[in-house]
Amino acid sequence: MTMENGSIYAPNVATDIEVLDTEVIIPATFSQESIDGEVGVQDGGWYHRVPKEPVANLLFRRSLLRQAELDPYLQDQLWLMCQRDFLFFFNVFCYIFEPRSKRPLPFITWPVQDKAIQHLVGQIMDPEWIRRDTPIEKSRDMGLTWLCIAIFVWIFVFHDNCLGGIGSRTQELVEDKNNHKALFWKIDYILDRLPPWMRPKIYKAEMKRMNLDNGSSINGDSTNPDMFRSDRLLYVYLDEFAAVRDGSSILKAVRDVTFCVIMCSTHQGVRTAFYETIKQARAEKPESILRVHWRDHPFKSRGLYTSKPGESITILDENYPFPKDYPFIMDGRLRSVAYDNEARTRHPREMAQEWDIDPAGADWQYFDGPFVEMLKVSMARPPIWRGEIEYRIEPLQFQRFVPTENGRFLFWCELAPDGWALRDRQYAIGADCARGVRSSNSVLDVGDRKSRELVCEFADARVKMDELAEIAAALGQCFGGMDEEAFLMFEANGPGSEFKDFLWRAGYRNVYMRVSEKRIDKKKTKEPGWWCNNEGKKLFYAHYYTALREGTFINRSMDNLDEHHSIVWTTSDVIKHVNEIEDDDVDPAGAGYNHGDRVTAAVLCNKAMGFAPSLEELEENETEYREGAGSKAPEGTFAARFFDEFMESEERSDYSWR
Repeated sequence: MTMENGSIYAPNVATDIEVLDTEVIIPATFSQESIDGEVGVQDGGWYHRVPKEPVANLLFRRSLLRQAELDPYLQDQLWLMCQRDFLFFFNVFCYIFEPRSKRPLPFITWPVQDKAIQHLVGQIMDPEWIRRDTPIEKSRDMGLTWLCIAIFVWIFVFHDNCLGGIGSRTQELVEDKNNHKALFWKIDYILDRLPPWMRPKIYKAEMKRMNLDNGSSINGDSTNPDMFRSDRLLYVYLDEFAAVRDGSSILKAVRDVTFCVIMCSTHQGVRTAFYETIKQARAEKPESILRVHWRDHPFKSRGLYTSKPGESITILDENYPFPKDYPFIMDGRLRSVAYDNEARTRHPREMAQEWDIDPAGADWQYFDGPFVEMLKVSMARPPIWRGEIEYRIEPLQFQRFVPTENGRFLFWCELAPDGWALRDRQYAIGADCARGVRSSNSVLDVGDRKSRELVCEFADARVKMDELAEIAAALGQCFGGMDEEAFLMFEANGPGSEFKDFLWRAGYRNVYMRVSEKRIDKKKTKEPGWWCNNEGKKLFYAHYYTALREGTFINRSMDNLDEHHSIVWTTSDVIKHVNEIEDDDVDPAGAGYNHGDRVTAAVLCNKAMGFAPSLEELEENETEYREGAGSKAPEGTFAARFFDEFMESEERSDYSWR
């Protein structure tokens, strides 16, 4: 019923209501002059246009209520109109409390709220027995809590036998007659201001409201793992869900209670069940997500503009009269006059959380949110094809890639007709190693040195270290190009130490040999692999960040870029994935629970593309390993035994493919 100018139809009242799509058309019997507001004829019946300008809206409400006060027939017709049109109910009969105004305000919906209401009512009232959870990520101060409460009141008043549940993180935020932030306080506020002839008989109890006329009820509970246990409800509403602890357990509990779980919140970082739910929904059912951004706020969006960092301004609100000397901020973000005013006094993390719907922004995000989103648009592409690798063991020899629908290898390039990578270029591989126990992924990223693109990515949380080394060696052969073997850089810490030995045993030699990055001569050590310490990590990440900005590394993987949101600075000046900081409220189910493995592989792939060791250096690498840590391991240790086995296998094996 929303008009182009922002107002809605309020049809005059009579018998024989006919519903046509979203507009209620009613033959006129009452004088159209009896109610203030614009009138006209629609399909042979009078209608009234409900104004959305506040003063005009209040005048319309007053004149309509005065006419209905002593007319039971009109009251019945208005009741039916509200039952059939929730927007009419909101904009004519609902009031909300705004502490900053110190008085009741008519609930006059904005266009973005109209869409949100339609979406939520459709999800809640869907008659199909299917899961239709609805996460709502929002900027602060968009009226979403009041909006949801008004929907629940509309269902409570006008629909029979509808049982709903609402909850927040403490009982006081659910039911407290002296707290205007409590959910039931808001319910009572709307109900108490309905005209007496519309308000049903209500039974009130602690954490419960029951409509004695139609059997509908609204039940309350604090968010806890036993929330609404054994109940069966039409919907469950979880307010400010990002602030709830143990969110994963709560979701498991309430999903057995209802098909429709509504989670409404501003983000509070990425270490929350709310963030994980949004992430999963975006991958599996993006249409279920309701996103309400400050750019759709009628006042906050005045003077809307954006920019290319350091280059030019794009004015999005062309009707706003900017002063000639307005201090535009060219940081690539979406901004407005109100946003600029708030940003002058708030911390960037607070703006990211309260305004930008940037879940990682509450932490010291290493790759800022708008930059990552820009990279997704400009760089990320769906893979051309997927596949699995086949190779021979002893001696290890790449055979071919087999296209498969769910293959672990994603390709953004075509291979040569013989199944190998193109021979006219060089390739580099960045590797991040995990132990294969499903806690995090092992990742191999292949970069094309000529085009500076990520052309292949492998990720698996279950692959064991010996198999990973074989896969990396076979992959490096396939992408040997001009070098016979792709240049491989891996993290030597933790699992990387085992990976190094298995890789060397497989006969792979074109690897990064550790250097002192702070020395001018970049003198090499005798150890394969990159040793990840804090200083080295900051340096490698800085190189990678610059490469992304300058386009000298083109990351094609959407999953890879998505993990960039979760890389943060800690208060101790260390770069980490957020899951390494605090794991209290996230359900670590398999490979979905990551530690930035894809990002690490991309960082190393970028760094590896800057190296091009010669054949002499490869031979030197092998000599250094023979004379290095392996040969000097204390007698009787695992390292010493492994080195002896390696030397024996070297004598037995024919690595002629090298």
